[in-house]
Amino acid sequence: MHFRLWAKPIKLSLTLMLLGYGLPALADTTLNFVDQSNKTGQVQSHQHLVRVEQAAADGVFMLFNSETKTLTVVNSQAKSFQVITPEQVEQTAAELRKAREQLKANFDKLPASQQAQLKPVLEQLQRSEKSKRTVKPSGSEKVANIKCQQHEVFVDGKLGQQICSANRKALGLSKQDYNNITAMLTMLADISRSFGAGEANAGVAPDELGGLPILTTDPNTKNFNRLASVNQNKLNASRFEVPSGYQPVRQ
Repeated sequence: MHFRLWAKPIKLSLTLMLLGYGLPALADTTLNFVDQSNKTGQVQSHQHLVRVEQAAADGVFMLFNSETKTLTVVNSQAKSFQVITPEQVEQTAAELRKAREQLKANFDKLPASQQAQLKPVLEQLQRSEKSKRTVKPSGSEKVANIKCQQHEVFVDGKLGQQICSANRKALGLSKQDYNNITAMLTMLADISRSFGAGEANAGVAPDELGGLPILTTDPNTKNFNRLASVNQNKLNASRFEVPSGYQPVRQ
């Protein structure tokens, strides 16, 4: 008798689980963006992969694998691709640091003509190394009907960028998709920092913003990149692969 009382609930629970109820949704995600020229771009997430098409980069898209932390830059016009790994980023950064130190150490020994050519480069490097970045919260607003937190990014006290960021809950993303996109943006910030932009001028990572940037504005040029819509339609896995026949770029 007692068994029959709780056997039915167990059977119902098993049935619901088999049908997918009560399990976390593994939906794909597409974030659609628009810029000041009305050109569109996308950030898409599927399983552990991300695809990025920037409005300003015709014919070029990026693929990111959040498990291996590998970024692949694909050029559709040249039918080529380049794979960037964290190890390559660190190696390039180390080589650039060494080159900068050598330039500083040997600058006074160079002929006057070379000094004249390299002096602007050295001064720019020194300014970049000394620059300080500050990210300040500045309120909130809604973009594509999604609440986001405004931030002002200052470099050496000068306003250089305005960013509105939205957290996972506000965007309605699965944890997997949110983490995928966060990891990709973090790697892009690391690349810009390592490849000469310097700490102050590197991309701002999601951890600094408390969310993903859904509106980025340059206060000087008024150029912007704004989220237009979010959908979770099923995506074809082939969108996250390098097209057949594309050749790797020699490094």
